[in-house]
Amino acid sequence: MNADLRNADLRHANLYRSDLSSANLSDADLRGTNLYGANLRGANLRNADLRDANLREANLHDVDLRSSHLSGADLYCVDLSTVNLRNTDLRGVDLSSAELPESTFIIVGEKYFISISHGEYVQVGCQLHTIAKWRQFTKQEIANLGGDSILEFHHRLMKIIDFYCKDGECIE
Repeated sequence: MNADLRNADLRHANLYRSDLSSANLSDADLRGTNLYGANLRGANLRNADLRDANLREANLHDVDLRSSHLSGADLYCVDLSTVNLRNTDLRGVDLSSAELPESTFIIVGEKYFISISHGEYVQVGCQLHTIAKWRQFTKQEIANLGGDSILEFHHRLMKIIDFYCKDGECIE
């Protein structure tokens, strides 16, 4: 297809089973869009806003979702194993029966939403940084991120990162 839809406003569009393979949808506004069963193979969705989008059963093979917003998106039965999720907001995403990329973890049951993407980025609530950056933060920098609450949680976060990622490398 190779459509150039950069910066397109496709909010709430019905793109059910559309062929958008290799399309450039970078920076597109796809909030609430119905992409059920759409073919997005090889598409560029970098920095796209996919909040509350329906991506059930969509083909996302080799899709670039770096820095995209997926809060509240429905990714039920989607194979994400070849998707680039670096720096992607996964809060509130329905990942039921989804296949995640290697070294990607969603941790539930903690005070904050936590995701580890590709063994490189850690999101805690709305804060997203590399593992190296989380390890380097001073107490004052942590407090500046979210006050005493996040400061108290930081020690627990380091234990979680250590459990999933030893010495900067994630365990499989």
